[in-house]
Amino acid sequence: MGSQTAATEFRVLGPIEATRAGASLPLGGPRQRALLALLLIEAGRPVASDRLAEELWQGRPPAGAQTTLRSYVSRLRSVLEVTVAIGPSGYALDVPPEQVDAARFERLVEEGRAALARRAPRRAAERLGAALALWRGAPFAGVHDEGALRLAAERLTELRLLALEDRLDAELELGANAELVEELETLVAEHPYRERFWRHLMLALYRAQRQADALDAYQRARAILHDDLGLEPGNELRALEQAILQHEVPPVRPPEERHNLPAPLSSFVGREVELAEVERLLAEARLLTLTGVGGVGKTRLALEAARRGLPDFPEAVFVDLSSVSRAESVASRVAAGLAVREQTDVQLEQQIAGRIGSSRLLLVLDNCEHVREAASTLLASVLPLCPELHVLATSREFLGCEGETAYPVPPLEAADAVDLFLARARAVRPRLVDDGRARDTVVAICSDLDGLPLAIELAAARVRALALDEIATRLADRFQFLVSWRRLSPARHRTLERAMDWSYELLSPTEQALLARLSVFAGGFTLASAAAVALEANEDETLPHLERLVDASLIIAEEHEGAMRYRLLETVRQYGAQRLRERDELENVRRRHAQYLADLLLRRKVEAAGHHGRWIETTRAEYDNAVAALGWSRDEGTADDQLRLVDLIWRLWWVRGEFAEGRRWLESALERGADADARLRAPALKGAAGLAWAHGDNDSAEQLAGEARSLYLAAGDVDGEAGSTIILGHVAINRGRYDDARRYFERVRLLALQPVDSALAALNLGSVAHMAGNIAEAERHYAEAREYYASLGDRYGVALSRHLSGILVAEAGRYDEAAARLREALPVFVDLGFAQYTWQGVETAAAIAHARGDSLECVRLLSAAGRLRESAGTVLAPWERMPARAWAAAQAEVGEAAFATAWEEGRALTKEAALERALRVLQS
Repeated sequence: MGSQTAATEFRVLGPIEATRAGASLPLGGPRQRALLALLLIEAGRPVASDRLAEELWQGRPPAGAQTTLRSYVSRLRSVLEVTVAIGPSGYALDVPPEQVDAARFERLVEEGRAALARRAPRRAAERLGAALALWRGAPFAGVHDEGALRLAAERLTELRLLALEDRLDAELELGANAELVEELETLVAEHPYRERFWRHLMLALYRAQRQADALDAYQRARAILHDDLGLEPGNELRALEQAILQHEVPPVRPPEERHNLPAPLSSFVGREVELAEVERLLAEARLLTLTGVGGVGKTRLALEAARRGLPDFPEAVFVDLSSVSRAESVASRVAAGLAVREQTDVQLEQQIAGRIGSSRLLLVLDNCEHVREAASTLLASVLPLCPELHVLATSREFLGCEGETAYPVPPLEAADAVDLFLARARAVRPRLVDDGRARDTVVAICSDLDGLPLAIELAAARVRALALDEIATRLADRFQFLVSWRRLSPARHRTLERAMDWSYELLSPTEQALLARLSVFAGGFTLASAAAVALEANEDETLPHLERLVDASLIIAEEHEGAMRYRLLETVRQYGAQRLRERDELENVRRRHAQYLADLLLRRKVEAAGHHGRWIETTRAEYDNAVAALGWSRDEGTADDQLRLVDLIWRLWWVRGEFAEGRRWLESALERGADADARLRAPALKGAAGLAWAHGDNDSAEQLAGEARSLYLAAGDVDGEAGSTIILGHVAINRGRYDDARRYFERVRLLALQPVDSALAALNLGSVAHMAGNIAEAERHYAEAREYYASLGDRYGVALSRHLSGILVAEAGRYDEAAARLREALPVFVDLGFAQYTWQGVETAAAIAHARGDSLECVRLLSAAGRLRESAGTVLAPWERMPARAWAAAQAEVGEAAFATAWEEGRALTKEAALERALRVLQS
């Protein structure tokens, strides 16, 4: 399992502290800590450097204050692994509020007060207690007690006292009395002028049957206020004294919790994010419907959310509609859950509304999908009549009721999925081995099962008789394999297939056919592709059926760059494929899919017209579909089909860094199409040559490119000749034959038919000059290429020009200039998914870190980039000299033990974490 970089937590409710994974981080001296505190109280907002200097040096900043300030910021950025943005408005610390204890404290206080206002004392006490538990001492302790920090500390301290008073209100309302007396005596001694604490003490003593002590507390309060402040107690405190004297203090009546929520038979695992979101939405919405595909865990989430929500609702009623077969029985089932005795002369909806009235009640309606119209009609009648009724429903599609909020329940996150599998597996095999290899297998199992809780639990139950690896291999036939032998469980939960059947059987015949045919899409699809392949209809005819599948949670819809794209979870896709085979349509639909993909990719190629960035952006989403189509062309199509497709997608293997995979497909197509027309073979040869070069196999690249070039020359294909000549030029660079490389690229310049060809020629001539050590000439060519690409609006080309020129000036020792160019280019490659240039950017950032004196960070980044290279089977090319030198130097500088530690830390970084660290180096 790849490890995620732990978030940095900031604590200011006490001594300034920053921690990661439970370990305290070195924050430097008082001024550096004060700087962090000042940035934290304005988190996300820029703070002017002049203001920071004034605060840090108490109005007398020395002459070099700004230089020192920049040094402090650089050190904090390095230690904390957070972004400190530097702009004309000053410095801004980019930290989510939940990572700062003061922000969490204020949120919890707000939630506690809101609960107190709606007479939910249990929730109020819980939230306020959690808020107060965050305090470790005086806020911002250990830094200056003047200026902005002093004001912030005073505000937080006052808010803490108010929260403490509110918490005591809640606990007294819940019936706590004698147990609070000792704490209250301490509080009135520490804060003798706060009348609410005296009021709390008097109430606690009186309700603990200590009337005389309560009256004595009043006299003590009165004496202190009079002697010290010359004031009499306020009206509220005087009224309480009179009520105590006359025994008229209202007795406390803690709210009762009444519910019929079924007790869980197994532990609830994970879902903390979802529970928090459901809790928030349930507080805001009168009707909240949890939607999702069968087996995603809607019922368990609803029940856990309802249990955790009991402090907000004196009453909760659970009603399971799964066995209701007639729409008119829905109201009867709900009435039975509410213990309503049906009357023949009054409408049942009115009886239900009369039973609830104005009481605060949570109604949990489970499994509504097959009676959704009846459930919606009932709720539309009852909700307006019951202002404090909140409904939490589960359904595979939203109910369609006015005022409804739908919450799609996602599959489990990877960590939660693994925890669920292991928890259920240990229930049947307590001594299950849980080492690194076992967890890696469990990760693979959970990923294969899309993080669906039902599927995970069914798979985990099989560990009684099977090893983890055996379970993983049997998931290819998951619908036969994932079967529960627990006969008391609901039928739809005994097998994964039955859970899918439950949703499938609610669809119309057209919708069933559409779901089955969409299973041929391995990598998602658009409305246009669904219409063409699955229904052979126009988009307007297809859209209503597609929307129905989205509503039924069988298709996931995701917006990307202003367009909607759809996908099936792998489990749903396999179920659809099974249904497609039963319909005897698999071969025909796969053929339509392959033909559609070939036409689509060709159209995208023509539309991009050499604009490489645009081609990547419009084509990369179709990679998995293209490979699936390629599989059809190999298994069922002709050699010509296969050659056409590999020509259309080989650049995607290059972009993704999957050189070996692409070469295998190209070699297969070329072998099968040995006698094919030269116009089909030449592009495939060129693609095979390009991937061989990127893979570091210069011999194969030269041979394949030479063969392709000969075929193009014979056919008079200028574009093809230019493409194969470029590859020959790059092979010549790798072999140090710079004059040959220059001749090849000059030839490409002469052949240029479009501006993009001229841009590419300039870029490659820059690479020759770069390798030959002609820095000025290389810069000139790179600048020329950048101007060409900028005029074309090709952000990929602009980024590549910046990237190569950044490496060039880094090698010349111009590190700040290099960092500026690389930080402009690297995000573009990350966004495009261009693996080769991404890891080169990380490696160059590592070399810059070394040049700036951070050898350990250099080792971490080179280690992380090396792991990315290993996945593609490549090594540093001859022209990638700077990372290799930095690697050797860092290894000699840091010592064997420190080097080994940094190396392992780099290996453990995720791709995202490595990129974040590289960008921090480039921003320094």
